[in-house]
Amino acid sequence: MLCMGTKQTAVRLPEVLVAQITAASRVKGVSVNSLVIEALEVYIQNLRRDKAFQGSVKQVLNDDLAVLASFVEENDASREPNKA
Repeated sequence: MLCMGTKQTAVRLPEVLVAQITAASRVKGVSVNSLVIEALEVYIQNLRRDKAFQGSVKQVLNDDLAVLASFVEENDASREPNKA
């Protein structure tokens, strides 16, 4: 787990899932918060190993880079002197 600050967030969960998480946390002797953090950490680790997900990440990065680069290119073009 990354040792950064913590941030509180709210999520809406189905009642059945809340009951399962609550029961599992009692059985394990940990807080619901700890159980959810552990589950999300495992999920993220699995995503990091997932080749299809990695391909999607690269595509999103490339798409975002192209959009962000357009801001710089447009800004640079507006600074060039008019050669007319």
